[in-house]
Amino acid sequence: MKSFIKKSILFLCLALLVSYAVYYALNTFQLKYYAHNLKTRWAIELKDKHVDYVFLGSSRMANMIALQQADSIMHTSSVNLSTAGSSYGESYVLFQQFLAHGNSTKTLVLSFDLFKSRHTSLKNETLTPLVFKHFELFPYYNDPGIKTVYADYTSSAHMYLWEYVPFSRCAEFNNYFKADSIYSYVISGKSPEPSFNSENGEQLIYNFKFKGEKYAAPGGIQLGPRSEKYLLKILDLAQKNNIKIVLVTAPYYHMEKFDRTYHTLYVNFLKQQYHATYWDFTAPKKWDNIGYFVDPIHTNATGSRLYTQMLCDSLTYK
Repeated sequence: MKSFIKKSILFLCLALLVSYAVYYALNTFQLKYYAHNLKTRWAIELKDKHVDYVFLGSSRMANMIALQQADSIMHTSSVNLSTAGSSYGESYVLFQQFLAHGNSTKTLVLSFDLFKSRHTSLKNETLTPLVFKHFELFPYYNDPGIKTVYADYTSSAHMYLWEYVPFSRCAEFNNYFKADSIYSYVISGKSPEPSFNSENGEQLIYNFKFKGEKYAAPGGIQLGPRSEKYLLKILDLAQKNNIKIVLVTAPYYHMEKFDRTYHTLYVNFLKQQYHATYWDFTAPKKWDNIGYFVDPIHTNATGSRLYTQMLCDSLTYK
């Protein structure tokens, strides 16, 4: 029995050593391979960039702002830190790191989508498609501020596992380690080109197939506790740095009507608490035109340019 226990312990130790070796090999690969083509990492690595506007939010900000057009219209400089599918927790990390790395902005333009009510259940909030991209932010995992956000979006069991058995990160997010990608990278030494403009973060959508089979239904959305927590942390950070705050609701395709009473009350609270400006761009009838959309909640490049013109008109209105 003792011999079996010793052999089992030895086997586990060897397996752990092998897992560490494999982890460091894969980690070295992913740090180089994804160094420039993941927008989260591109945003965090920005340094000494001083702009008039920072655009922040999920894909409804990342893919719907024609940034070069905006800067041309307003004679300004801007950067879009938004990332697809990102929660306010992820947006907070990107904004906090942006400011911590010697960057600055005069105005924060933050995505603020329509919602019907608030709730306090973390369990219900896990149903949201807006996420915190654990794998993409692992290189910064040991930053105390970022680890705090990890803790809000991760179970304690996962935190311990990722901390003490780092290979589990690679195993759980193995979709980032495709054999053909590793092979081509080793042979060519080149990682894929980013899908966004690496100068300013613009990322318009050109290829799409949308037949208008679905309408947007924001009336089913609730503001959850984590979302609210990091929304307010973003606004607190902007206020602390004397950054003007503009909240925007981008267009939806043929949006279904719903009771906006609570949404309006919350907007009024943010206006009062943070002296924020709020613009809702969902009303114009032109957003019933399928030709401007890639799906019910994202405009295509044509629709994005139209929306950007409207936004610029509001930003420059005296």
